[in-house]
Amino acid sequence: MRRGLMVILVAIMSLAIVQAAWAVGGTVTIKYNAGKEVFHGKVQSPNSECRVGRVVKVYKVTADGRQLQGKMRSTDTGAWKVSLMHAHGTYVAVAPTFEGMHATCDRITSDTLDVM
Repeated sequence: MRRGLMVILVAIMSLAIVQAAWAVGGTVTIKYNAGKEVFHGKVQSPNSECRVGRVVKVYKVTADGRQLQGKMRSTDTGAWKVSLMHAHGTYVAVAPTFEGMHATCDRITSDTLDVM
């Protein structure tokens, strides 16, 4: 009886560890409002830990690589915005890998956005 309980306990603990180590994907979008000079978008994920309060970084893509232009945390709906005056060129939004309480949130990158 005792051995059976130990087997069940070990199985439950193993499942909890596997679930915590499971990587969760998602998407991040990027748009630009020229009138307000604001980049904005949304982090979407099936796991709220990977959507709410997620750091989103906006980079300008140049021949020398990516240059950080600003960063912001997403709201409780996954929305984010970064103000940037005189934006011109190609930009991308990135939400870096994040270790949550119950999941590892994958690094996600938006499509590139050309601002002219």
